[in-house]
Amino acid sequence: MGFDGTRAERYDVPRVYVINLLVLTALGWSLASRRKASIGLAGLILIPAIAAFGTAIWKMISGEPPEPLTLSATAIIAMVINLVCAILLMNLREADSALMRGAWLAARNDVLANLLILAAGVVTIFWFSAWPDIVVGLVIGVINLTAAKEVYEQARAEDPELEMDDDD
Repeated sequence: MGFDGTRAERYDVPRVYVINLLVLTALGWSLASRRKASIGLAGLILIPAIAAFGTAIWKMISGEPPEPLTLSATAIIAMVINLVCAILLMNLREADSALMRGAWLAARNDVLANLLILAAGVVTIFWFSAWPDIVVGLVIGVINLTAAKEVYEQARAEDPELEMDDDD
């Protein structure tokens, strides 16, 4: 159990594909439709927050520490992949569109999570306890919860009536 990389990444890959598919598909949609897609994207960003909080609670109950070498190795591999995505999306970090901003935040959060998981793995090598994993899980949960809230609020603030007609 835990935030160990193999389990966490295995379940996170479909979410990342759905996020990318949603963003790429919605680019050609009307502002009102992109706004709805952005709200859905906020929900997708919320998934790892819920999973992290749930797993942290489970870890508090079970007290089971993760296997630190597997945790660290998987975090490094996932971080390299997620870092490439985040770098490619870096220009979107200040985007006016909630959809574009959400794509950036999701990629950034994945990199931050990988860094935190790596740190938990290293600490667990020297202090074999579930607590580094629990703390990292709670931090990952807060990071994703904050990003989901930001995307949701930006999507709600986008006014579909401001959409310009290209025929003018």
